Amino acid sequence: MKKILIFGGLGVLGIEIVNHLKNKYSIIIIDVKPNSYFKKLKLNKNILYFKYSNYSQIKKIYQKNIFYAVIHCQQHKNKNFTSSDIRNLDLDLYKKINNVNLVVPLILFQNYLNQIKKNNKYIDRIINIASTYGIISSSPELYKNTNMGNPVYYTLSKFGLVGLTKYIASYYKELKVLCNCISPHGIENNHKKKFIINFSKRSPIGRLSKAKEVLPAIDFLLDEKNTYTNGANLSVDGGWTAC
Repeated sequence: MKKILIFGGLGVLGIEIVNHLKNKYSIIIIDVKPNSYFKKLKLNKNILYFKYSNYSQIKKIYQKNIFYAVIHCQQHKNKNFTSSDIRNLDLDLYKKINNVNLVVPLILFQNYLNQIKKNNKYIDRIINIASTYGIISSSPELYKNTNMGNPVYYTLSKFGLVGLTKYIASYYKELKVLCNCISPHGIENNHKKKFIINFSKRSPIGRLSKAKEVLPAIDFLLDEKNTYTNGANLSVDGGWTAC
């Protein structure tokens, strides 16, 4: 059974991905969330969890395992996230968001590229969960009269993750690795009614998305028959970025 490393496997989307893949792959989760979140998973013997502590921890996990794929779907948001403003930058908050959303994936992939074992049976995979906010800017009208918002820090980190994906895809053909992005948008997560109304008016499909609707894109990028998709950013956004 091939192994997959998932950073951020205890988030809303991460749990959906882990539960979907656990019967086909052996999964190791690294997440910043405490052990209590692990109970939300439908556990089986193919899932192993580590609470993230530092960069050296990632290196040790790679030293003990050979992974078919690495998936990064962790993102950082704290209680001050929505109140941040580019006119009054909180550089400490930016560093925290950037560390989880961009620096950790960089370290993950640095170690992965160093540990890849050439295997004629399959091509290794890197999958980044980015965002439509790594393609376009968020709209202030979406958050009007709600308690939500999107600070510039998040957009910067997601654009950076898309750029990192394309860089890795361009430079490491000798390692036989395919590096791609998936950009979901508006995943249901106990949103307030006003936000749901605002989002639904703007979305071509007319509603928020469900976490499970990202899974077909995951399956496609992991499929061994997929041998030529590289450096792509698959938008699973109901057409949001089409108009």
